[in-house]
Amino acid sequence: MSRKHVLMVGLLLGILLSGDLWAAGRFNPGKYKEVKPQDLGRNPENYKGEEIFLEKCCFGHLMDRFPDYFEKNHIKPDKYYCLRMFDFEHVPVLLKKKSDMAEIVRKLKTRAIIKIYGEVEKFKKLPKRGEIFAKYYLDLDHIEVVQSAEERLKEYEDKFKSRLQEIEKIRKIKEAVDKKCRLEKYAEVKPDALEKDAEYYTKEKIVLSATLDGLVPSFPVYFEKNGFKPEKYFQLRIDPRNVPVFIKKESGLDVIVGKLQHRHKVKLYGKLKEFRRLPKKGRIPAKYYIEADFIECPETSPERLKEQEDQCKRELEGIERIKERHKAR
Repeated sequence: MSRKHVLMVGLLLGILLSGDLWAAGRFNPGKYKEVKPQDLGRNPENYKGEEIFLEKCCFGHLMDRFPDYFEKNHIKPDKYYCLRMFDFEHVPVLLKKKSDMAEIVRKLKTRAIIKIYGEVEKFKKLPKRGEIFAKYYLDLDHIEVVQSAEERLKEYEDKFKSRLQEIEKIRKIKEAVDKKCRLEKYAEVKPDALEKDAEYYTKEKIVLSATLDGLVPSFPVYFEKNGFKPEKYFQLRIDPRNVPVFIKKESGLDVIVGKLQHRHKVKLYGKLKEFRRLPKKGRIPAKYYIEADFIECPETSPERLKEQEDQCKRELEGIERIKERHKAR
């Protein structure tokens, strides 16, 4: 073989080998096993030596100070970043500051959602006495930002502002109904009295405290012949079951109906009426019904609304404080 051919073969082998080495150095997500953040937090020992990935983790902060035994394991603040996560606080995530991922880590802010890949390792040197912050750590290979802290805070901010608007809407609905109907004038009726002597309260404005059995999607034919159709009314089944409750979908009470849950204790304000058209044959499930003017459930009681309002305001104040800390970084 001529010297020229030897050089060409050597060149080709060099290209092939360098390609293999480049491919070997590439990040390969397929070799990592998915683990849930809470599982890693509870039992990190189950994953020792395994290459894992965590789909969505909530970033807490970068630790400024490392426990003494970290340094005995050659993990020092000048060489490593130590990420503390909300999902598994006692399994730190370690990354060398010379890593290609370092720039992403430096820019992380509290509450960012990240996807991380790495190998679970145990600290070789642990203190014999005193509190041990962590026995295991995740040696980080790769990180991806799923949702930035700014995006997540905006999502939470919108959620709490929306809830405050909803609370105000419920209050205004009750104020409007109260102004129109004067809810304090409604006579209180016990469920067992209504069950036995419904005809006695016909055309009366009543307030009834009852247990909700659920929303009923199907309407008997004679309900519809009396003008109660699924596209226009919500139908509630309560105890007593022989008195269905109808709420107009256009009444604005849909925001309250959406909060109702099975076995909720509800307070109903409305008129007790008799169905005008009843079937001539077959079983008649109900002769009387309540057409509701207003409904109150545990989630929409004045006390609960005030609790939720105060909570939303506290959360929004907390978000503002986090934003200020982000600006200061």
